[in-house]
Amino acid sequence: MGAEAEEASTSKVSRFIPSFCTCFNPTHVVRNVKMGPKIGEITSRLQDISARKAGLGLEKLRGAAATSAWQRPPPTTPIAYEPDVYGRDEDKTLVLDLLRKVEPNENNVSVISIVGLGGVGKTTLARLVYNDDLAKNFELKAWVCVTDVFDLENITKAILNSVLNSDASGSLDFQQVQRKLTDTLAGKTLLLILDDVWNENYCNWDRLRAPLSVVAKGSKVIVTTCNKNVALMMGAAKNVHELNHLSEDDCWSVFEKHAFEHRNINDHPNLESIGRKIVAKCGGLPLVAKELAGRLRSKQREAEWESVLNS
Repeated sequence: MGAEAEEASTSKVSRFIPSFCTCFNPTHVVRNVKMGPKIGEITSRLQDISARKAGLGLEKLRGAAATSAWQRPPPTTPIAYEPDVYGRDEDKTLVLDLLRKVEPNENNVSVISIVGLGGVGKTTLARLVYNDDLAKNFELKAWVCVTDVFDLENITKAILNSVLNSDASGSLDFQQVQRKLTDTLAGKTLLLILDDVWNENYCNWDRLRAPLSVVAKGSKVIVTTCNKNVALMMGAAKNVHELNHLSEDDCWSVFEKHAFEHRNINDHPNLESIGRKIVAKCGGLPLVAKELAGRLRSKQREAEWESVLNS
């Protein structure tokens, strides 16, 4: 394909990709949440488009406008300000039960997958489990945010650095990092969180888990993903926890916590009424409720709240 033809093709793809492909856009989720089962398929397809967009360099072609529309979110960590998590006690208990199970496995490590739509709270649940007292029984722990680009070398380095809580990979090449990680993990129980995984390539996963084969029996990998095929590819068929939407009451609790944190809700009955209508459109996605509440926590006028409701 010639340069002009390639540029024309790229331009067409660029125009096709909406601002929704920023990985997570609460406004668009609110608009489309009534689509029911279709939204899962759409979310997965848009994520794939987003990854393709990055590979094509479309944000460069479209300049500042594209840069503002497509920004990679910051990596997740096991540390977050979450004094209250609503509606996830049962989910946490079920995942902790999977964490306790010791299954016969040739690599001594089993995979648990938390599967659900973007914005449903998979990372939050993984964080609750990672920071639970039960997780202290593991000799080594690591948290790695993977996202849509599955860079085998960088992920392996991140695992090593997280396990040792230092920049242990330094200037080591990939082979040296794998060897050091293998030596570090040998004979020890490991709890590894791989957050936000999109990779469906078995060979990539097989190479990533190679150093994990030396861990002690009972070690666990918890993967969060929007795509159940990822969970199945990674061998989590018996340990898939599908995370459902929050109830409207729990979703309201999330919204109320962030929108009215510094004011008495009883002093703003009209705003509460509008807020409950907003929550009804959130489709039980706590991150949507949190994002919209964050926009409104400093807003005092009903018109400002109505604007969000009608957007």
